[in-house]
Amino acid sequence: MSALQPLDMVNRMCARIGEIPPLSLDDDVPGGQAAQLIYNGLVEALVGIYPFSFARKWCQLPRLSAAPLGGWQYAFKLPPEALEPPFRITDRLTDPGRGFSAFTLNGGEVYSDSPELLAEVLVLPPPHIWSATFRECATVAGAAEYALARAADRNTWERLRVVAFGTPQENMRGGLMRVAISNDAQATPALALPSGGPLINAWRS
Repeated sequence: MSALQPLDMVNRMCARIGEIPPLSLDDDVPGGQAAQLIYNGLVEALVGIYPFSFARKWCQLPRLSAAPLGGWQYAFKLPPEALEPPFRITDRLTDPGRGFSAFTLNGGEVYSDSPELLAEVLVLPPPHIWSATFRECATVAGAAEYALARAADRNTWERLRVVAFGTPQENMRGGLMRVAISNDAQATPALALPSGGPLINAWRS
């Protein structure tokens, strides 16, 4: 079986509501560009709800030639595929889990006195690496968005949103999304506490 592509997921979403999917997501295909925009916006929103392991990526940051303002020695460029500010930044490339805070963010750049930096960022993940539960949540949530966009069917939109995310009081973390979050949390090891410091040493003693 070939790896799932965005068009495969759009096909699944449209099939849930009986809509005919576009032949491709290209701009020159009727409905293709609109379907692509809805898909991208949906997945970006879904991975922003919770730091899913398959939507996180470690990147070594390229150092810029121009010196930054504010007294820092080095400036680095955040990767263009990053959807949000980094989850973590470290100066020790062999130990990315180590706590590090000697930097500042400025737009799409990072300033620091360290000559090398690594950042963990949120990216738009391809569907073939999603978990099965997240894929089902995305399918139902996408079907809701296409029902509203293509058929102006608000009743179907509201019904499917409850299946995907639970009630409004659950802030999009109920329904299938809750299952996806729980499964990802169980499969992801907890971060180690950073060593050193009086508060951490007192807690451990």
